[in-house]
Amino acid sequence: MSKQIHDGEGDRPQQVKFRAGAELVERFDALVETSEEYSNRSDALRSAMRRMLGSGDEHAAPLAPPTDDELREAYLTLVGLSNYAGVVPHDIATSELSTRLAKGQEVVERRVLGKLRSRGYLQQLTNVQGTERAWKLRGLDR
Repeated sequence: MSKQIHDGEGDRPQQVKFRAGAELVERFDALVETSEEYSNRSDALRSAMRRMLGSGDEHAAPLAPPTDDELREAYLTLVGLSNYAGVVPHDIATSELSTRLAKGQEVVERRVLGKLRSRGYLQQLTNVQGTERAWKLRGLDR
C-alpha cells in the first residue's frame, strides 16, 4: 500500500492506493451499487476504515453519539427506549422514530436505522423477546 501526499497538501485528505483481486473488487462494487448507504466505493472504504479503528468491542456502546443531527436524535431516542440489555423491538423503534423525526416508517427503517447499523451503533437481531426483529445498541466510536 502506498501513501501519496504532495507537498503543501497536508491538510487535504490523503489518497490511498492498494491492489485487490478483480473478483473482490467486482463483488465490492456490486455491494456498493446496491447499497443505500454508500454513494460510491470511496464512501464504503472510508466507512470500513472507521469501523476497523473503532473500539473493537462489538457490545460496547459508542463513546459519542453520531454528529449528524438526525442520526444523533435517533440514536439518543433508541437509548431511551432500550431495555437493560440495550434492546429495542423493531416495531417500537420504527414507530417512535417515525413520530419523532416526522418521517415514514420505511424511510426510518432504511435511512435512519440502516445508517446507524452500518456505522456500528446498532445490531439487528431476529426472534428476540417474542418479536421477529429487534435492534441492539452497540457500536464503534465515530
